[in-house]
Amino acid sequence: MNDSQVSMTWLEKIRLLAEVGPLLAHLQMAFAESDPHKQTLAMIDAAQWAAGRTDTKIDDEALEHIEAVMRTPEAQRALAFAMAKLGVLNNG
Repeated sequence: MNDSQVSMTWLEKIRLLAEVGPLLAHLQMAFAESDPHKQTLAMIDAAQWAAGRTDTKIDDEALEHIEAVMRTPEAQRALAFAMAKLGVLNNG
């Protein structure tokens, strides 16, 4: 990659930051979450935000299904089980 491919004007940089700023905020909230289940839901929210910026509908639909599954008590227990077995949580 040469300099002309990576150089941006300050206006382009501001525009890019404005475009991805909300995604960064979603990710910041997800990484700040200590509960793995809530963190997973926050990551799904971030992915939904990004998917909503495309014209492709399959990603929106897939994420809706994933979110619906992850909101079930069974998914919450399965995630807690997996995290405990991986040693991420100390309560399993």
